[in-house]
Amino acid sequence: KMKLVMSDEFNTEGRNFKDGHDPIWTALDHSDDDMSSTGGGSIHYYNSTHVTTKDGMLDIWTSTDSTSWRGYNPYKHEYEVLEKPFRSGMVQSWNKFCFTGGVVEISAQLPGRGYTQGLWPAFWLLGNLGRATYEKSTNLVWPWSYDKCDRHLQDAQEISACDKTAHYGLNDHQGRGATEIDIIEAMPGFDEKPLPSTNTKRPYVSTSLQVAPGVEGLRPQNGGKPNGKQQWYEGLEYGANSSMNVYFYGTLMEATSKYEVAGRTKTQAYQCDAISAISQVNTSHFDEQHVYRLEWMPGAEGHLRWYIDGEMMHSINGTGLSMMGSVIPREPSYLILNTAVSTTWGFPQPCPTGCDCKCFDCKRAECQCALPPGFCNYMEEDEGAHYLVDYIRIYQDPEEERHSLSCDPEDYPTRRFIQAHAGRYIGPQDKLWYGKPLRDVYKGGGACHHDSDCGKESSCAPPTFLEVVTSLSFGYRCRCAEGFAGPNCHVFDAHDDNEHQDEDVPHVRPFAPYFPGFLWFAGLMAIGLSTWFVLSFGRDEARRHKETTEGRYDRLT
Repeated sequence: KMKLVMSDEFNTEGRNFKDGHDPIWTALDHSDDDMSSTGGGSIHYYNSTHVTTKDGMLDIWTSTDSTSWRGYNPYKHEYEVLEKPFRSGMVQSWNKFCFTGGVVEISAQLPGRGYTQGLWPAFWLLGNLGRATYEKSTNLVWPWSYDKCDRHLQDAQEISACDKTAHYGLNDHQGRGATEIDIIEAMPGFDEKPLPSTNTKRPYVSTSLQVAPGVEGLRPQNGGKPNGKQQWYEGLEYGANSSMNVYFYGTLMEATSKYEVAGRTKTQAYQCDAISAISQVNTSHFDEQHVYRLEWMPGAEGHLRWYIDGEMMHSINGTGLSMMGSVIPREPSYLILNTAVSTTWGFPQPCPTGCDCKCFDCKRAECQCALPPGFCNYMEEDEGAHYLVDYIRIYQDPEEERHSLSCDPEDYPTRRFIQAHAGRYIGPQDKLWYGKPLRDVYKGGGACHHDSDCGKESSCAPPTFLEVVTSLSFGYRCRCAEGFAGPNCHVFDAHDDNEHQDEDVPHVRPFAPYFPGFLWFAGLMAIGLSTWFVLSFGRDEARRHKETTEGRYDRLT
């Protein structure tokens, strides 16, 4: 009954996931910024070169290499040199490949060592209206799954069911958001006995639905199970090796200071809930491949079920969300894989005696006391850590109307909203590409010497006139065969069958790199002036030659 609708087996060696290089994935070149009241203590920089394919696997590499750049500090109101002591990778299918409902399956080997804390690997889904790590895009949108008009909540939910007239192609009276479903969040470590209030020890994997609006008032407190007086969700199930995650019940999105990148007033503050479980794993999950699976049926009567190697770990029934009016997510959602390094995930708490915990750099001896014991040692011995993914596969029921494949489905559109707010979806160091957050995917144009450099059935050919003009390069370029994409045509082409392109959005032809308009103008002017100079110089030389020749003839006669 279920049909395979998407798979990436990562068999092509050396794939590049930089923006514009892959039709499904984009690897970030971006600091996982933490300049907000809800930040996660991130101390890593995402670099697209840390995501590639090797030996039939997707490889997300985390290293102790630092990254420095000049950026804006909103608290100091000035530009300064910023630095993160770790480098890692995040790859996401945002605004390229999205789906709603079905079964998601991943075979993965978690990074690092199972008994040593320090890394935060994850595989998760986010609604397409928000772009992960770009806080302006998720503010007042994450993680709303609420389609009722509530005047008390209207200011906090940007796209509210109270809106009589929708704009940007959205539907009237429809509440929207960027919902989050966490399939894997791994916590390495070692415990001799189960954690308090659970039957689970580290290492473990957490599986969660993060949703708004959240429970207000008498809600459970972190560290303990809900008691009879506290309000929490019903219809939750846990596997034999799983427990309720009593250490994270959600995030309070408080009013912010005026200096923060994404601001909220007091009337825009809101509570988010994390309906989460922790499931015990072992060191083999960090040493070899295991299969993680999510079953997702959207809607009020839907469900979420998580599995590891075929064993059910956690289940949420949609009817249990009814007390807050939220539903199992219906939003078109995209895939995200990353490894983070955060002071809030497995780092020593509280700060060890005699350590100021102001720096977290493995390459500086005075900073290592703030890092998890043994973490810097294995990062040096292993030359970093590798999150290895054998495959990602998605299945859907073709007869189930709640299942769909699109980032912009008719009943839950996103395209025009993203287009109208494009600046929210890029970082402070980034620029829009023809008004869009992502550039169009290359269809060839990569440097080559032989046809073998260009992927299956593609060819290596001399540059076109347009390529010479725009890149000032005379080297040979790849020409993609039909059905292939990327600069060197190494990946299968893909596109959203339901996406409707606006006529006023320009699309660059294959092989043409992007240049701002003024550079095109300057280039054409330079060519025109050069041509004029050559022609003028030629005429002058011809005239002088004629005059000289005639003068010599006169003297001879």
